[in-house]
Amino acid sequence: MKKKLESYGIEVSSGNSGVLEGNGIVAHFSWDGEANLSIEIKERPLDTYCGQVSGKLRAFWRECQGY
Repeated sequence: MKKKLESYGIEVSSGNSGVLEGNGIVAHFSWDGEANLSIEIKERPLDTYCGQVSGKLRAFWRECQGY
């Protein structure tokens, strides 16, 4: 998943927690190494709504799961 994010221009911290950053968005993430991934958006462009960001993340997640 990290390699796929990086191919979209998103920088990702190594390890199971850290920062996702790209396209004006900064988020903190934490993954338990199994099924639980938490992402908290810390910064976003003023013209980008939270719903847009969460929709893109959901679409990305489905794509990674093969749906």
